[in-house]
Amino acid sequence: MNKHGFHRAFAVLLAVFLMLTGISLNATAETAVAQVGEQTYSSLADAVSAVNEDKGAEPLSLTLLTDVVVETAKFTVSRGNVMIDGGGHTLTVTGNAKNDIVLTVTGANANVRNLNIKTNFGGICQAGTGTSVIENVSIIAPDSMANSRALFLIAGNASGELNVTIRNCKGRSGKAPTCQFGVNAAGGTVANKGNAVLENNHFVNPADYGRCIDVRGAGCNITAESGY
Repeated sequence: MNKHGFHRAFAVLLAVFLMLTGISLNATAETAVAQVGEQTYSSLADAVSAVNEDKGAEPLSLTLLTDVVVETAKFTVSRGNVMIDGGGHTLTVTGNAKNDIVLTVTGANANVRNLNIKTNFGGICQAGTGTSVIENVSIIAPDSMANSRALFLIAGNASGELNVTIRNCKGRSGKAPTCQFGVNAAGGTVANKGNAVLENNHFVNPADYGRCIDVRGAGCNITAESGY
């Protein structure tokens, strides 16, 4: 092969390589639903697993990149110092069973923001320690569903005190007679100290059974500073 023929063959191979690489990169971008640090994931479950497997102490973020629809969701984030950022997207859960909670946070100093959840049962359970902010989160249940768990559940943790601020959030329970609460502080014992401060929220519970705010834990307190 002469020099010109070699150059032409190389150019063809390079063009094919770039085309195939471009297709691969586009497919990755199109299928990514969540990002942890700089790494993207094609499923929210994989992203949550990546967060929990990270043993670092520095702040770590999990960010939704698109709306997500799943049949069932019982995600638990156990790593501390985490920011879960919905990016304004919606997580829709179509088939959770009674008493299921979509997102449980058990690590210290974990925060949730900018997330919309559509679910037929429980929404977010903060069962960690330290200081936590849940901000700009909307949890909505359809009229036909009977929420057996609170939309925002403050469970606390016996290993330390939990102080949560719930700010600029919205919650709406279903209409069925067994619907539960908007915000429920239910640490259960004095050791599980879960304290919640509510700022500029809007919770609606159209059912006769339920209440927008409920305190059941002996070590729990809720302070409604504005809007509930």
